[in-house]
Amino acid sequence: MYANLHKEPFDGQNWVFEIKYDGYRTLCRKDHNKIQLFTRNGLDWSEKYSSLQKECSNLAVESLVMDGEIVWLDNNGHSSYQGLQNSLEEGTNEDLVYYVF
Repeated sequence: MYANLHKEPFDGQNWVFEIKYDGYRTLCRKDHNKIQLFTRNGLDWSEKYSSLQKECSNLAVESLVMDGEIVWLDNNGHSSYQGLQNSLEEGTNEDLVYYVF
């Protein structure tokens, strides 16, 4: 589902809200010792996310599939799409965070 912009926040009993992270939607697949991170278009970006790939290898399960958003956070904890792009271009992916849904 894609986020929609609204001028004013709204509230209602039948609504649930979540934070919109400005990053890349990513699936992580672990099969024993093999960890792969895929874009929503199916591209294997495991090398681009090597630090996250390493962290996922520490999960104490044989296999899993996770869906989430990979983001870069500024000093205030806000996600920045430009920061994410800069980090990937510079090959400095240690600053990336994977929010799993």
